[in-house]
This record gives sequence, structure tokens and C-alpha cells, in this order.
Amino acid sequence: MKKCNFVIFVGLAVILLALFWVASKWIDPAKQSARPALAPPIIPEGFIPEPYPTPPSGRDLTASEAIERALYWDQYVVWDEPWSAKTFQDDSDRVTVELFPGEELGFSADIEGSSWIWIITIEGVANASNLMMHMPEEDLVKVVAYKISAQTGNLMGMHTERLEQ
Repeated sequence: MKKCNFVIFVGLAVILLALFWVASKWIDPAKQSARPALAPPIIPEGFIPEPYPTPPSGRDLTASEAIERALYWDQYVVWDEPWSAKTFQDDSDRVTVELFPGEELGFSADIEGSSWIWIITIEGVANASNLMMHMPEEDLVKVVAYKISAQTGNLMGMHTERLEQ
């Protein structure tokens, strides 16, 4: 009796596996993907950001040069009210520029260009999904802060604060 049950069980298992195999051949592989389609980028077609110049050797970036670096990266952010280097002069409440020792910000001395960091903070409603990984396109931010090395001019980090809707 046990041998008969075993044979029936194995027979049913083989039939079930055969059915799964046949069904897998009928299903379109493109429809099997669990990933949703990516949204099209907001960046206008043909947009090429201007490269920023490297800092002169032997000296650190000035505040105005750090702002230019932030503007380079900010080309990917869509602001309700766009800003410029002039905004820093005209509206110091909206755009702030501060210089900090890298260690105060948690940067290791082993990282190239981390001894002094410019932080350029811009306040206002913006869509930063082109810059931030894993940020849905419909999410808006109220603050974007760029951390830029005073020695190399490289972007060392970025911070955003989401706008509560």
C-alpha cells in the first residue's frame, strides 16, 4: 500500500512539473518582470550641463566659486523659484554659504579634499528626483544643501529635506 502511494505521489509530482514547464513557455517573459517601468526623466532633451573649471592649484575655492559648483549640480533640480549666484547676494535668507572643517561634518582626514567643506544651502520648493536616487518624481523638497570640497571643488555630499504635503 505504501509503495502504491509513493508511485502515485511521484507520478503526480512529475505531471505537475510538466504542467509548470509548459505554462512557463506560454507566458511572455516581459510580463513576468516585477519591476515597474521607470518614469521618463524631467531633464529636457539635449540638455548638457556646462563643466565647471578645476580650482587653481595651491589655493582653496572661494565662496563664489563654491556657489558656481553648487549651481553646476543644481542644474538637475527643478525649482519653483530658480536661483543664481546673484540670489546669494540679494536673498541671503534663501541661499546660505558656510565653510566648515571636514571633521565636524564627519569626513575622515583620509578622504582627499575633506579638510574644509563649503555647505551651500538653498531653501525653496523643488523637485530633486533627478539628483536623488530612490526619490519618487512627485516628492518635493524644501531644502537642498551641497557639500563641496574647498580643496578639490568636488561634490562631497548632498542633503535634502522633504516637503510635507
